[in-house]
Amino acid sequence: MKEYGGYLPLELPQKQEYYISEEENMVRLNCGRSAISYAISDARPSKVFIPYYNCHTVLETLERLKVRYELYSIDEEFMPKDVELREDELLLYVNYYGIISRKNLECINKNFKNVIFDNTQAFFSKPFENAYNVYSCRKFFGVSDGAYLIKDGIKKTKLQRDNSFDRIAFMAKCVDCSTNDAYHDHLANEAEIAKGVLAMSKFTKRVLESIDYESVKAKRVKNFGALKKELGTINKLNTNIKEQIPMVYPLVVEDKGLREKLVKHKIYIQQWWKCVLDFSNAGNFEKNISEYLFPIPIDQRYNVNDMRKIANIIKEYLRLEC
Repeated sequence: MKEYGGYLPLELPQKQEYYISEEENMVRLNCGRSAISYAISDARPSKVFIPYYNCHTVLETLERLKVRYELYSIDEEFMPKDVELREDELLLYVNYYGIISRKNLECINKNFKNVIFDNTQAFFSKPFENAYNVYSCRKFFGVSDGAYLIKDGIKKTKLQRDNSFDRIAFMAKCVDCSTNDAYHDHLANEAEIAKGVLAMSKFTKRVLESIDYESVKAKRVKNFGALKKELGTINKLNTNIKEQIPMVYPLVVEDKGLREKLVKHKIYIQQWWKCVLDFSNAGNFEKNISEYLFPIPIDQRYNVNDMRKIANIIKEYLRLEC
């Protein structure tokens, strides 16, 4: 029953979710790993092929589901190497940094019958009808939970709904204080949503209905272009984009001290997927980017001047001409 009167709630503009047109083929979940778990439970494969260069939580998800898996290497274009699927096997492919070309994605979709496209780093990548498409809202927007799983004709299972009201304080603290001050609260939220497969919270859905997605896309592309202009000549990674909307600017430079330098300037750059270094059979490419990738933030909080500031700090540290 609708309520009337009382105090006023948080003011949010009323727009619509980005993937609202996929309503019939979409399941709203609490996080990306839940979406992957749901997809695997729906597909029921005999084995899943996953890349060495991946988050350890995906391995943990497969082990929890007691699903057989095999690790595969990728080449310098992030394409799978030496993978052949049987009829009842499934490939999990990561759309790294949101920069994988549509041409390469279409190649994956054509060459492999059963695919999960892990778009947790590529929120705006168009879904393929005959594949599982996973999206993480938390990686792109200020929400405490949220993910989408999209597949043509997906079976919808009734799930317990997540509640985010008791976990969103860290986002308010981020505004009142700073991102660093709220970091441990953020980690507590991460640990909480990892506990089970739940439906997206109502609060997160409402926030996602308030976002100007076209503005977000434009800012990310512009910021990415600014960093590419400043740092492209020193980046050991090919970062050409056309229609893609990246999550970060993936800078690869072989200097371990850069991360500490950036932190001193309050530029917080994580080292992603260090577990790759523990795999003896992982390729040199995967190990190298695991060790030397610096995912520079380009999100909608920032502008081109911010990107130039970050680039100048990097170039100054590397003793390059600004």
